[in-house]
Amino acid sequence: MNKKLITALLLIVILTAFTGCSPAEAPAPEETTAVETTTEEPATGEPSSMYTDGTYKVIYSHTDSHDWIPKLDLVIKDGMIDSAQMDYFKPTGELKSEDEGYAATMSGVSGITPADAYVEMNARLVAAQDMDAVDVVTGATHSFEGFVEMVDVALEAAMAGNTALIVLPMNTTYSASEEAYDERGWKGEIAITFENDVITSVVYNEANEEGLTKRDDEAYNAAFLEAKGVTNKDSVIALEAQLLDVQDINSVDVVTGATSSSTKFMELAKQALAGRKAYQ
Repeated sequence: MNKKLITALLLIVILTAFTGCSPAEAPAPEETTAVETTTEEPATGEPSSMYTDGTYKVIYSHTDSHDWIPKLDLVIKDGMIDSAQMDYFKPTGELKSEDEGYAATMSGVSGITPADAYVEMNARLVAAQDMDAVDVVTGATHSFEGFVEMVDVALEAAMAGNTALIVLPMNTTYSASEEAYDERGWKGEIAITFENDVITSVVYNEANEEGLTKRDDEAYNAAFLEAKGVTNKDSVIALEAQLLDVQDINSVDVVTGATSSSTKFMELAKQALAGRKAYQ
């Protein structure tokens, strides 16, 4: 058998082997799960799981220097802030939002009434669902500060689901002054500041019509020292320190050599402190 015949036979065998086999199947593609994406904006406000539904009430421990006690009723519904109603009330029951005389005075000075200010605060908070995102209401800065403090503690309570009444300390300054200058041209005045139910500052002065105080009048203090053995400045500092120490005006002693100033100090302090009435 010649070489050409052998080569031809080999080609026939190879072709027969390939044509007798079925082509290999390609592997099936792996299954995939489509992941849906969304372009929706995240929901505004607090997540519903943050707050427990209920009404959370906040008041202050004492009247302020104008005989009012701030209060707040915050309502959580479906985990969201539904309303935050602020107002002030007096121990006798009156509401500042219903006081027509107060409304007229405030409106004339700041351009807004208490009732309108409280409504605006509530609307802004409900819309924002975040106290940090609420701007101060023009003309009601002081009330807004109280609103912020009360909302913050009410929301903390709502996170715990604690609906017990929350009583905050009334941190403010109580003042009193004499109505007229005395025969020597002096008029006494006092300012007593509380923080967390503790007297933290006492400032007492007797000033003349020009605004000069006895404690800063060097000539007066020199004459006082020679006559009484103590300066007016030192006697006033001693009276202020006593009240800070004992926290009770009835326990403050007269400073030797300064009986008149001591008496006036005690009388004015009692007047100022009478404005601090405890919440019942």
